[in-house]
Amino acid sequence: MWKPDGTKVSMDDPAITKEVANDWMMRELRGNYAAGVLKASPGLITNPGALAAMIDFAYNLGTGRYRASTLRRRIDAQDWEGAKEQLGRWVRGGGIILPGLVRRRKAEAALF
Repeated sequence: MWKPDGTKVSMDDPAITKEVANDWMMRELRGNYAAGVLKASPGLITNPGALAAMIDFAYNLGTGRYRASTLRRRIDAQDWEGAKEQLGRWVRGGGIILPGLVRRRKAEAALF
């Protein structure tokens, strides 16, 4: 974890408030994940729901995986049904289907 100033968070750092933590998280989401998703799929700027879903996806798996995915190609083609189908493939952890990831992907797909 990194602070907004680029320094690494350590156990020696003083505690932060919930408000500061939310601010740091929003900076991270906007500066890294939203920016990375929009760089890969600029057309999402006109679809806030799909953009939010792909930011969530990138937060979970990284912008590199999003950029390299068939999911991104479906999104860029505005093939929403194909994108939903692709989201359903990203539900494994350690080769095992995880119920929490199934729920997360369904929630993301519902934003389209």
